[in-house]
Amino acid sequence: MRTKIIFLLTVAVLLTVLLMQNNQEAKFNILFFSDVAVSKLSVLLVVTIASFLAGIVIARPNKRRTVETDSEDDEDDEHPNTKSNTLSDEDRDYLH
Repeated sequence: MRTKIIFLLTVAVLLTVLLMQNNQEAKFNILFFSDVAVSKLSVLLVVTIASFLAGIVIARPNKRRTVETDSEDDEDDEHPNTKSNTLSDEDRDYLH
């Protein structure tokens, strides 16, 4: 198995154990509401799901990709993705 799958399975097992051990009710003071008695299990589950979804949204690849067309200057043939006046020759040499 790949290490990523092993890591995810380990995290899932540890999360399940953590959730099952914390099933008592606890009082939470949520914003303007007075003490709300909620199961720790449900709070941990909601926070876990929200964190997972936030991670997916943050880590997803950017779907907007700009396509640069070749300009009239043909002097930049070896660097088609950069504009000719953006980088100096020294910077180009450093990057390659």
